[in-house]
Amino acid sequence: MYKFRHPPINLSVCCFSMRNTASSARSYTWLGEEELTFSDWRDGEPNQMYGCGHMTVEGQWTVAACNTKLNAICEINKGRKMLEYASEYYHTTSTVCPVGNWSWVPFRNHCYSFILHELQFKHEAIRMCNKVGAKLLSILDENENSFVWEHMQSFQQQAHGAWLGMIFNSKEGSLEWSDIQVVDYSNWEQQDANLSMLSANSCFWVQSNTGLWRGPGSCKNRTHGVICKQPRAVVDHLHVLIQVLVAALILIALVVGGIYLYRRRSFGSTGAYESARYSRTNSAPSEEAEKNILVSGMELNEQGE
Repeated sequence: MYKFRHPPINLSVCCFSMRNTASSARSYTWLGEEELTFSDWRDGEPNQMYGCGHMTVEGQWTVAACNTKLNAICEINKGRKMLEYASEYYHTTSTVCPVGNWSWVPFRNHCYSFILHELQFKHEAIRMCNKVGAKLLSILDENENSFVWEHMQSFQQQAHGAWLGMIFNSKEGSLEWSDIQVVDYSNWEQQDANLSMLSANSCFWVQSNTGLWRGPGSCKNRTHGVICKQPRAVVDHLHVLIQVLVAALILIALVVGGIYLYRRRSFGSTGAYESARYSRTNSAPSEEAEKNILVSGMELNEQGE
């Protein structure tokens, strides 16, 4: 995907990211050090030992000094970005985000809650995050800034920006995040903050429409939303596995015990019935004697006849 920074009308040239750093004038590479597998040089080009490539309106390539001012076309490798985001979203499987009233989005080893529909003063935003064990947003590199801005864009109509958990340490003369980590990465809209103009009450924010940082400004500007950030909770897999095994053993024991009791009860009922039936079919001794006398009398009568 390509993004035109200037309208491509009446352009005489357009530069692209290629340079020669080798001793041979024919050995050019892309700025990302990728090998040049395709070329469309104008006749006689490249004819300079060092320089940067650019494209004419006819589509052919030529070389100029690298400090030449030309218009530009920027390439965004969206497929690669999506792969990077996927790997960052699922950076680890041993951690989880909180479950509760707030919705949390995982990224790397942290979870983020975007409450951009609620506009707050900065001290109110800090209090909101602290209540759930989180801190106000910190951004440590470009990928994290892209992730945050991606989720902020849908709230542009509701919030001009989101507060950054950044403070000025007047003793050290440096910007720090709320966890006392020095601000190494920045994405200021115009230029880095002028430290001589800052104080402990200076406040900063990231804009919803651009993802760029602004400040210092008033901490009581109720046009910014809140983004809270906290580490993912570490899951003890061994502990979970033991709990699952114990639960499975208890379930098996209950099933086996139930089957055993059922069979025992069934066997007991059948035995009692058989005993009752057997006692009913057995005659008393006196009845048995009478039967024997009757049978003997019948036999004598038959013999007499």
